[in-house]
Amino acid sequence: VKSFNQMGFAALSEMRKPMRLSVDAGKQRQILRDIVPKDLRESVEGPLLRLLAMCMARVIETPEDIEATMDEFDFYPPDNVQGATPQRMVAWVQDALYITRQPSSVVSYDDQVYIPAYYIRTIKMPKFDHVLVDEYQDVNPAQKILIQASLKPGGKLTMVGDPAQAIYAFRGAMSNAMETTCKELNAEILPLNC
Repeated sequence: VKSFNQMGFAALSEMRKPMRLSVDAGKQRQILRDIVPKDLRESVEGPLLRLLAMCMARVIETPEDIEATMDEFDFYPPDNVQGATPQRMVAWVQDALYITRQPSSVVSYDDQVYIPAYYIRTIKMPKFDHVLVDEYQDVNPAQKILIQASLKPGGKLTMVGDPAQAIYAFRGAMSNAMETTCKELNAEILPLNC
């Protein structure tokens, strides 16, 4: 049994050898503090942190995708803050994503899933014959990438969940995660009848 973070941390540890990794939940906050001008930090920190976390969960980095995410979740700076434009927020997020991916012995919880998902074609992931994911309706794109990469060729994926109970859109969960994965894998659906 492994969590997404455990799988990602193991892959990151392998990727960043011989570094010994440590976890710092405040890593993204510090990166943004280093990027955003001091006079704007306090007023944009909240929406900027949420936007960065959402971009990491969705594994997106283009200005168009970041701006679409700003629109979808209303992650805009307060109107009364001079110099904090949506374009600058997009640029700050792009810079933060780039810095996040640079080799470092310090990782955040979001890094543990985002970085392996971003580099999925070049990293070593543990492979399993069978992967079972509970609450699949709450999976985000980065987690989905790790799930699919952890299956051995011909491996089986069992998804358990109820699309009507999807509650994690605020952290990047895909509202149609079960439906799209079932279609992609031509999966057999076994409803639970009580």
